Amino acid sequence: MARMKMKMMFKAKKILVLLMFLLSVSVLSGCTYFYPAEQKIYIPELIEPEKPDLLIIEIQKGDIVKGYLLGEDDQTFCEFVNDPTKTTFVNADIEEAYVKQIYVSEGDFVKEGDILIEYEYEFDKDTEFLLNIDKRRAELKYEKAVTQLEQGKLSSEALELYRNAYSTATSKLDEFYALEEKYTLRAPCDGTIVEIEGYSVSSNDKHNVTFQISNIEDGIIIIYADSNNDVASFPLYIFSKGSKARISNEELEIEANAYVKFNNTDFKKNYEGYLDTIHGSNMVYMELEFEESSLPESINFNQTFTVSLIQKEIYDVVLVPRSAVEETVWNQYYVYKLNENNDLEKVIIEIGENNENYYEVKEGLEEGDKVLIR
Repeated sequence: MARMKMKMMFKAKKILVLLMFLLSVSVLSGCTYFYPAEQKIYIPELIEPEKPDLLIIEIQKGDIVKGYLLGEDDQTFCEFVNDPTKTTFVNADIEEAYVKQIYVSEGDFVKEGDILIEYEYEFDKDTEFLLNIDKRRAELKYEKAVTQLEQGKLSSEALELYRNAYSTATSKLDEFYALEEKYTLRAPCDGTIVEIEGYSVSSNDKHNVTFQISNIEDGIIIIYADSNNDVASFPLYIFSKGSKARISNEELEIEANAYVKFNNTDFKKNYEGYLDTIHGSNMVYMELEFEESSLPESINFNQTFTVSLIQKEIYDVVLVPRSAVEETVWNQYYVYKLNENNDLEKVIIEIGENNENYYEVKEGLEEGDKVLIR
């Protein structure tokens, strides 16, 4: 019995030691399994999700112009050029020679008589000597014939032959001396030097340079594209005489209305024989005419432009940006419109014409409505 008591006391003692150990550990760790310490409760701050910035725009009226914009790339070109049928082509009446000095550049305005170019003239003394001999011989024969006529030994008809021979020999010598003047080429008329052909500053070869002289008021504005390029040339085939166009050059501050004067067929018929002096016969051409009575002041030959060939144009209609419009699987169009409560509501709209950026709204929206841009 005493032994059993001792065992129980020993067990109680072990339990007491264990409890004291656990209590010590709890105190050191700042908490206890039996009496929890006062705990700080951490409640995280509520973060409201950021509302995305909505891009809302107001519906306005505007214009839609549909067509083709040409001249902005290297596929189609719009250019102000000289009318070849009203252009003076001039060169010296000589064989090719070395250029002594050229006095003008393309774009210069010249007056009649102004020197365009001087060539080096090589005076041929041997030819001069022979022509002088021929003239002197013809002169002596003519003088002798006059004496024979006075003596009755020669008819007046025969004398006329000697006179003609002497006149011809004199003319040849005069032409020889006048040849030097041909080596100085002068402008035969007033006008602008449009183009200088057949001359290279870096070349030491002989030349006979051709100058194109024209008046600005005789210029024409043309559109052209390579006929082998189906995509580029397509618009030039579908627009007929009288179609509207708009011409612009931001650098020159030129904005002008125009219309189609000649389509490709009429252009080639009108300028038959001159196509090589323009850009060749392998091009598709169109000529435009300015609506204004006079040309823009800053225009000059060989300037390039962008041109809009207009297929359709409508004015003062309600427009909605394409980026605001969505399409259903049933081919219906809708937008999200801001209502009176500043809520977005889905609205079905009927669209009409369109361009790259806008739709015409026929029903569903009015000027002043506000819609969401996606």
